[in-house]
Amino acid sequence: EKPDLGLGRKNIDFGQGFYLTTEKSLAKKWACGRFEDSPFITEYFLSLQDLTIYFFGYNQIWLDYIICNRLERELPEKLKFLEDVDVLIGPIVDDKLFKIIELYEQGFLSAKTSVKLLTCLGYSEQVVLKSKKSIELLKFISGEKINEKECEKYKEEYENDRKRAEEIIEKELDKKYQK
Repeated sequence: EKPDLGLGRKNIDFGQGFYLTTEKSLAKKWACGRFEDSPFITEYFLSLQDLTIYFFGYNQIWLDYIICNRLERELPEKLKFLEDVDVLIGPIVDDKLFKIIELYEQGFLSAKTSVKLLTCLGYSEQVVLKSKKSIELLKFISGEKINEKECEKYKEEYENDRKRAEEIIEKELDKKYQK
């Protein structure tokens, strides 16, 4: 009912924090695709009043911030302002897309192409609570265990998303390097 900010992984999109989505089906898909034992989702209400919020666009700032977090690098000066934000909101990146980050870092892909490929699944945005203040304003509504039959469906969707992302990326990279 009360998340602990210190328990989350550091090397993910927006760094350590409590991750939420406004899309219930996406929450179920990720819970079933990632957790074998008793996947469940929780619902919360968050008042954004008096919180500092940063909305990422589909751009190089978002890309560079994700790369710093995923590779556990120190933020460059131009991104340091994000350390003091209570809530970050922006596009979701699929975990399997590290090769895009590598190609971008090596100069083979532009920021524009990288952003396009990293967001190719069209997932909704993620909302990440980064501060104690934001967690204190989070109100637990309910929790739901996902039954086995429903979870099988969501697990299949999760795997299909992964395959679809790989196909989109392969097609785009083939097109790019055939020039």
